[in-house]
Formats: sequence, structure tokens, C-alpha cells
Amino acid sequence: MNGVHRIDTRGDPEGRCIISTDVWFKRDIANALLATYQAAVETAVVMGGDPHRQAIFLSGYRSAISTLALFFGISPGSVLPAQDVPLLNDVNR
Repeated sequence: MNGVHRIDTRGDPEGRCIISTDVWFKRDIANALLATYQAAVETAVVMGGDPHRQAIFLSGYRSAISTLALFFGISPGSVLPAQDVPLLNDVNR
């Protein structure tokens, strides 16, 4: 199965391990990450004004989403569009 399984290892009062029945498929996680990035882009647009501040904001989101994607075995390129915002170096020019 191409999914991510969550295991709750906190156990119960008697020390038994509890296995959760939640199953998350990679495509579901990828969709959640993509939606998160879209929300960040919309937030940056609403912030308006300073392009340097927007670039920093979106750079942080891209980094966090890339990290989460890699954690779940998902290629960051599949959840993040091509660089659609100015890079910090471009903003400083």
C-alpha cells in the first residue's frame, strides 16, 4: 500500500502499544501541502507592498513545505509550483 500509517506509541495505562487505524495516502498529503502553499501565496498577495517581505514570507513557506514533503517521501517539486515568486536576490537588485 502506498500510504503513510500513523502509530500511537504512547500506549495505555497497562503499557500496551495502540496502533491507530488512520491511513493517509501520499496523494492526500501532497494535496494538503499544495493547498497550504496556495494559502501562503494568497496571504502574501494580501500583505501587499514590500516585495522583499513577500519573498521572505514565501521562501519560509516553500522551505517548510519542502521539508514536510520529503519527510513523507514526496518530491517537493510535485507539491510546489516552479518558482513563481521573486527570489530574495532578485528583489535586492
